[in-house]
Amino acid sequence: MVVLLALLAVVLRTQILGALGAYLVQADPPQKADAALVLAGDGWGNRILTAAQLERDGYVPKVLVSGPDGAYGNYECDLAIPFAVKHGYPSSYFVHVEHEGRS
Repeated sequence: MVVLLALLAVVLRTQILGALGAYLVQADPPQKADAALVLAGDGWGNRILTAAQLERDGYVPKVLVSGPDGAYGNYECDLAIPFAVKHGYPSSYFVHVEHEGRS
């Protein structure tokens, strides 16, 4: 019985993990705020592009971009903001927030 349950869990792992993840997410529609804060740690740009779209859609007046120093002496915000500008968002949307903190 245990082997059968383990085999079933392996076969259905995508569905099981997806359902568990969906249970943990509470996704309300965006609401207007004073600012959006983009936390460091996203090497693919999803966070900053989502925050920039919130600015473009009128949900926030500014996007604060956090970033510790790291890659070749650059702060992450020094890399993230040009990335968003390259994707069509004006640099006026963003505020640099350099820091030395680590999680």
